[in-house]
Amino acid sequence: MNKNIIIFREELLPFSETFILNQVESLSSYTGIYVGFCRTRKKSLVLPKQRTIILGDIVKLSSRRSILLKLTGIASPKLYKYLRKFSPHLIHAHFGIDGVWALPIASQLKVPLIVTFHGHGITVNEQSENLTNIYGPLYKAYFWKRQNLFSKARYCIAISQFIRSQLIAKGCPEHKIKVHYIGIDIDKFTPKNHIVREPIVL
Repeated sequence: MNKNIIIFREELLPFSETFILNQVESLSSYTGIYVGFCRTRKKSLVLPKQRTIILGDIVKLSSRRSILLKLTGIASPKLYKYLRKFSPHLIHAHFGIDGVWALPIASQLKVPLIVTFHGHGITVNEQSENLTNIYGPLYKAYFWKRQNLFSKARYCIAISQFIRSQLIAKGCPEHKIKVHYIGIDIDKFTPKNHIVREPIVL
């Protein structure tokens, strides 16, 4: 029987993040339980209903309660009782800031946290522009808590050698970094040779 793991994303799940869905649904030894604070307001992917948990549906999350949960993990016992029913073996958060939000939850559940860094979460700094648009009003908390995330996460996954170098430069211990490239199923993208194509360059 497969072990359950929590796949954490603040909002579930933007249509642009098919790479998360494809990765999770390709797991052979684990079953991914999608967990997020809310549904994305953008065009979203269709996730397996029986394996999707919106925390705001389990307990009422006002703006204040949502901030408290993100920063401290403090929430109604009902929320953690519900999550424990799935007996998760670990939490895998995608993107650095989601790792910061997932860390208190992992601590409450007493399970390891793994964080995948895809790009901007480790290449930006506090002086970068449009951070509120990217991360929301709590963006400063991400930079305050990033070193704590490096300290307490079990592993930090880098999707390339460049991201690995950025993690090291920002203070992540080298022994915690694993490079794992994101691939695609090339059988789903085989060309149709019978179609006549014009020599057009975009």
